[in-house]
Parts: sequence; C-alpha cells; structure tokens
Amino acid sequence: MTVRKTKFDPEVLLSAPRRSACIPNPAGTLIAYTQSTYSFESHSSHTELIILDLASKDTIVLTNSYSGTPQWLDNSQLMWLKEENNGNTSFMVADVLGDSKPYVAGVTPGTVSNLKTVKLSNDHFAFAVSGKANLDGTLFNPSNVKKPVSSGKIYTSLFVRHWDEYTQDEKHTIWVGTVYKSPFSGAESPQYNISGLRNVFKLFNLPPRVESPILPFGGSDHFDICPKGVVFVSKDPSLNDALHTKCVCYVCPIPLAALTESISPMEAKVVTAASLEGALTSPVISPVNNTLAFLAMREDGYESDKNRIVIAKGVFDQESEPIELFANESGSGAWDRSPSSLTWSHDDSSLIIKVEDTGRGLVFQVPMGDAKTLTTANLLNISSTGSVVDVASTPRGLFLSSSSLVESSLYSIVEPKHQGETKEISSATNNGSSFGLSPSQVGETWWKGANDHPVHAWVIKPSNYNPHEKYPLTFLVHGGPQGAWTDQWSTRWNPLIFAEQGYVVVTPKPHRNTKFSLAAEELYFPIHDLNGIYWKNPESWLKWDPSEFINEWKTPHLVIHSERDYRLTIAEGLALFNALQLRGVESALLTFPDENHWVIKAENSLLWHRAVINWINKYAGLPLWLDKDGNNCFPESTTPLK
Repeated sequence: MTVRKTKFDPEVLLSAPRRSACIPNPAGTLIAYTQSTYSFESHSSHTELIILDLASKDTIVLTNSYSGTPQWLDNSQLMWLKEENNGNTSFMVADVLGDSKPYVAGVTPGTVSNLKTVKLSNDHFAFAVSGKANLDGTLFNPSNVKKPVSSGKIYTSLFVRHWDEYTQDEKHTIWVGTVYKSPFSGAESPQYNISGLRNVFKLFNLPPRVESPILPFGGSDHFDICPKGVVFVSKDPSLNDALHTKCVCYVCPIPLAALTESISPMEAKVVTAASLEGALTSPVISPVNNTLAFLAMREDGYESDKNRIVIAKGVFDQESEPIELFANESGSGAWDRSPSSLTWSHDDSSLIIKVEDTGRGLVFQVPMGDAKTLTTANLLNISSTGSVVDVASTPRGLFLSSSSLVESSLYSIVEPKHQGETKEISSATNNGSSFGLSPSQVGETWWKGANDHPVHAWVIKPSNYNPHEKYPLTFLVHGGPQGAWTDQWSTRWNPLIFAEQGYVVVTPKPHRNTKFSLAAEELYFPIHDLNGIYWKNPESWLKWDPSEFINEWKTPHLVIHSERDYRLTIAEGLALFNALQLRGVESALLTFPDENHWVIKAENSLLWHRAVINWINKYAGLPLWLDKDGNNCFPESTTPLK
C-alpha cells in the first residue's frame, strides 16, 4: 500500500500507515510485515499482518487482529502471537498460500512476546519467547493479579522505578517450547500444535535477579535460539542495576527436542570477554555451526560507550575463548564505529553488522574466517543511503528494511547473483513523493567545532524552496547521550514537518551529552558523565547546572514534561516553568499525565506538534497551524501574571 497525500503536516505524519521490518520466508519468495494505521476521525488504530509475493507483487491481508512477532515455519506456514483479552496468548498459524483460515496452534496462560523459532526436523520446531514470571516461576498473567487493599509498596534497594513504571516482583524471563505437526488435530490436513512452555531460568536454577530482556527497551535482540539451546544477556545479578551497566551472557544448552519429557536442572555457561566490563546486546547464534556473536562495551556504568564485536565458537559443546574483532593494543578498538546489531548470514559465511556512520544507518558485511586475523579492511559496505533498521539473510540474498528522512519504509534486497546490487522491493511512499516530499530537499554540511572537531548536520529545505527568498532558520538539537540525527524516518522528531512549515532546518550533532540529575532512575548516567556523586564532586555538577543561570533567563520557553517520565522527573519541568513565571518570562507548560519521556499516543502527539509548531511560528512570523475549529491550542495570553 502506498500513501498518497499532498500536504505533509503532523496529522498526515501520524495517520499514515507504519510498516514493520519485512520478514522473508526461507526461500526469499514471500515477505511478511505488519502495517499499523491511526484514524483521527474514529480515534482508533488497527494493525494488519500482510503477505507480499515478490514475483507477482500481490499482497494478502492475513489478519487484522495481530499482536506481534510473525515467524515462518516453512515457505508457506507462518506463525504469530495474538494477545487475548484474558491475558493469555494464542499462537496462530496460517498457510499463506492456501485457502484455510488462520488457526490456534496453542494457548499460553499468560502474556508472552518476541517470538523466535528454529527448525529441529521436518514439521518439528522449537521456539523461544519472553514473558514475565511469578515468584514461583510460573508464567505471569496480568488478569490474575488481585487488587491489594493498600496501594503502598516498600523498597529497600534500587531500582524503585524505571523509565515509566515502578519495579515489580515479576521478572522478565525467557521461555521455550516446541511446535509440531499433529495428524490427530481433527482438521482435513495435519495442523501445528505447541507444547507447554518451560521457564529457562528455572531449568538452570539461575539467580533470582537475572532478568532478560533487559529493561526498558530490550526485546528479541537480547536472546536467541538454536537447535542446541538458548543464549541471552542479562544485567550482572551481583550488581545494582541502577548503578551499573555490566552484563553477562548466559549460554543454556537445552534438549529442545525432548522438552515434553522430564528434564533435570542443568548448568548454564557464562561467556565473558576480557576487559569488556560494560553492557552486552545482540547475542546471535549462527545457523550452521552455532557460533555465538554479541556486542560488548568496555566500561561499566557508561551506557554510551562504543560497542565491540565478540565471537565465541562452539559455546554449546566446549569451553571457547571469546575473541574481540578488530581489537588493538591500545584497547580502543581499530574500528572507530559503534555497531548497533548483528545478524548471521544463512550459511555462516559472514557476519552482517548494522552501524551508524556519518548520519546514516549502514550495513557492513565481514567474512568469517579466522577471527583473530580479521581487520577493518575486510569490512564490505553493502548500503550507502538512508538508515537500515533490519537485515534478514536467505539463500536468495539479504533483505533490508530501511527508511530515510523522506521515505517512511523501504524494502530491498541485495542479491549475490546481481553482484551485490540493491534492488527495491516495496516503497511505502514512493521515496517521499506521496507526501509531496523529495530527496532533493535534504542536504548535509560539515564544519569545525570545538578543538577543530568536525561537526555534521543535515540541512532540510521546504518542498517549495526558492533560493532567491529568505527563510527562518531552525536548529533541532537532539537529546542524548546516545541520540544522533540520522537519515531516518521518525514520527516523534521529523525535520520535514518543520521544513514544510516554511523553515530551513539544521540538525547538528552536538559534542556534549545531556546530563541527568539524581532524580533520574539510571544513576550511572550522571555518576559517569559528571565524574562522581554530587557530594563527592560538587564543582563538576554545579558547572553544568542550568539553575545557576536563572538570573539570565529571558527567552520565551515552551516547557513540555509528562508525569510518567521517570528518567527526568516532572519536578524538573515544573521547576523550570515556575522559575520562568516568577521571572516574568513568557512561557507555557504542556504536560501529559499518561506519557513518559516520549510522547507516543497519536492524539497526544498531534497536540505536541501543534503546540511546538505554533509556539515557534508565533516568534518566527509564520502562519499558525490551526485545528479544524480554528484553535491554536494556547490560551489567548501566555504572559505571566504579576
């Protein structure tokens, strides 16, 4: 489906269909993807699971009651999860090339997500999912929680709360099961069924503080499954989560083919890499030789550290020495980039690396020979524009899911038979033209910043830009410390939204990271960036404290802060607004009781955009963006009362 709109504004942005990454079948002839759409007329959203035939370009809407994580069992059988109203999860299966309707292969008595599958033999598969576990190790179901007579909860350690929720007793856990085709299903042809779930952490008697995926953003990128078992990453259970980022990688050999039988408790292996004491992500097992690869940071407590690639062969069968790719004597790593995810090729011949590079999300491929002798010269760049968000490998080629500043979703394939040429499969917006946008609106620039360090920025112009006219200039400065402006589509911060209001937009990448106070939940941020706890190094904290400069505040401010933001608590925003009002500075406060550090809900996001656009348009002398009733969302006056 291609979107066709002529005027690109926030309502168009937020109501346009959003596609997931594409998931190819093993032969690379079909892809599955999801598409979510929000209607500002009905104030509702719906999500479809869609199949695209690459030969005919025909699409089939498989279901519009989709919950998540489609996985191919073979070239035509697709399995996905459906969350039920009672908190259970149904495993749905459909033959996408047949006429039969999707059926329920099994139901789990709780909520699970992040489905991953692996083939054990013909018509026999194992799967792994994530889901919370009760204190006794059983699967958690939110519908079974009894409302306590008191709402209070006592904490004796950190975290008390994280991102947008208070810490609960239930921990995120990895679960495994099997899928098999049963001739006794009662259907005309044999159907798939699932076995009961097994709690991996309980099978291996892991410490109670072990949790995976890691909060708040971990998902299927924190664990993997192969015929020999499961691997996953977790925060180090011996350390305080709020003060440390150090993780460990667990290797859990499991007889997956015998899950329905009684299994005695087993012992997990812990894989660590020397001198890499920080966060771990993206554990992936190669499909042929079951070689483990993962990303590791060197410094504990530094979440913005550089990711290094670690390889460990034979982890399920023997003790192996993890090897850091591109290591050097100084310990800095010979590759001056920080990979964000890893994927194995279908035949183990190469490792595929997704990495941010000069404002783009690129993909590199490195052949898997002797890991100790590999150098950065072995890296092959297989993408050059936009930002790739996902890679899937099949014998036919590499399937890339990407976007750009003007294109919301692009599927393409890199086929070896075409000498690595990238071939487009499907574009959601015809390279932006459906929105009235064009790649010609986007440029980039470099200049020397502090200490002559090169600084990069995107420069985005309005679609009706006239080089003979003057335009107001707006700088969009990202948060951090991990963030960066990339050639990638966004529904939260989209520079084209501001450009289409009549601005020339510049998105610089600042040098310094955003600092956080002790009201934040992840205390390793300020402790690292400000060189210690406040009472041990007050000078460093005061140097960067904006409240030290309140007497200089004169610029009009729009303050936006939400009540479920536990990274930077709403007290920070209220204090800022109070100070502005007391100083008589023109200011306004926009707050959402149901949003966190980000404004996610469509109706709230629309108000966020209207408030931001009208606030800056007022001072830039541009027309206000009014709603259908002619309102600009602000009271008549934002001048503080005396």
